[in-house]
Amino acid sequence: MSERELIEGLARLAEPVRPAEDPYGRLMRRHRRSRRTAVAGWSTGAVAVAVAALLGPIGIQNAATPMPSGPSQASSDSGTPLTPWVRRLIDTPVRGGLAGDRAFLDELTGLLQRHDIGAVPGGQVRILYAGDVGETRLVAAVRSDGEFQQGVLATAARGASPADLNAGDEKIYTPGEPAVRRFELRPFTSIGVGRTTVLLAPSGCVIASTDTRAGEVGWADEPTGDFALIEKSWTWQQVTCDGKVRFRGRAPGEGVITAGRRLTDAEIAAGLGGARGTVEPAMAAQHLRTSVDGDTEGSPRLLYMGQPPRTGLPVYGVVVSFRRDGWWQLSCWAADGSGMSMTTSTDLGAPDRVIALPLDPATTATPDPQQRTPVLVIAPRDAVKVRVLGAGDRLLDTVTLTDGVGTTTQRPDGTFTLRAYDKSGNAVGLGSHPLPTERLPAPFLDDWS
Repeated sequence: MSERELIEGLARLAEPVRPAEDPYGRLMRRHRRSRRTAVAGWSTGAVAVAVAALLGPIGIQNAATPMPSGPSQASSDSGTPLTPWVRRLIDTPVRGGLAGDRAFLDELTGLLQRHDIGAVPGGQVRILYAGDVGETRLVAAVRSDGEFQQGVLATAARGASPADLNAGDEKIYTPGEPAVRRFELRPFTSIGVGRTTVLLAPSGCVIASTDTRAGEVGWADEPTGDFALIEKSWTWQQVTCDGKVRFRGRAPGEGVITAGRRLTDAEIAAGLGGARGTVEPAMAAQHLRTSVDGDTEGSPRLLYMGQPPRTGLPVYGVVVSFRRDGWWQLSCWAADGSGMSMTTSTDLGAPDRVIALPLDPATTATPDPQQRTPVLVIAPRDAVKVRVLGAGDRLLDTVTLTDGVGTTTQRPDGTFTLRAYDKSGNAVGLGSHPLPTERLPAPFLDDWS
């Protein structure tokens, strides 16, 4: 299944679907996370979950897979059919901080014209965006012959010359090194670079954004109209062209491999301090590194590592990280590198917080809702038991804890409250499942017919 087929399929599927009030279960689907720091348009939300479910381990990583560019590796490709909306995007004036540097644009256009990208060999190159985004110089271009088109992405270090940008070797594709590669150009294109996402829409369209953490939908037009640079990963976009909404959702797009954030030895040591269970230092350090990205701040903290009590499941590491948007990130990684990650408005750093983590061993993308799933419970260290309460405070289970950690089994779509007690019977912690997370503002839409 191609990426375009996936997006079109998601749009068709989203129209009749009305998601449940809280999509926690879908957000916590089991998937394998890339060890590379690739920042793409997809993140936590309905689209990300659908991609994880449909593509599994290769979903996000595949979006950033380099394509060979040398003469011996190039495989001739006619590209993608040129649609009216993509043509309108191509005809839109260049955007970005280098849009007015005619000499730079002309030189780079000539170089890319001769660069073998293995698609639309006789097409003409036109630059759509050129500018510095953080420490990266980014150029988005297209090669088109009037019938077919192919997106071209050139990246190098901030301030790079046209020759530097054109020197990319996709076979190496090292973070921070020059790269020239193909990507799918859509009418609404997004490119993630570090914390920033570049959004390009056809001339005359209006891009609006909404905060998926808010209680109510409130679309606000981007001041730049058909172009935007956003640093808020928790937003959805809506694109209106000629009075009709053409796109609504978190823009799927291309990711640029960046050097990413690297934890210091001191941060890793701090993150391991106070962890419960049986900590394997090398694995724990890797779990901490995997749990940080451009949106997390400070040192991530390992809450627990070990085999969930009274289960035959593998060793898991549970990590919490604070995000610069004021939310928290909760990650759970297994020994084989697979895992789950989500964001929540709940203060996971509170000393009386009780956390419930479904550990879904099922291999199916949509487990049977009647199936009871192991749920790891992490309470304050002095808690000796947790009562799991359903609607009307109906007792579902009483969990015995060791060092504040235990396991219950519940339905994967269950809603329950957790109350923790110490050996004297005093209440010492409170939690709920599912945790509040991002809201789905409206059905996903991607209609450029």
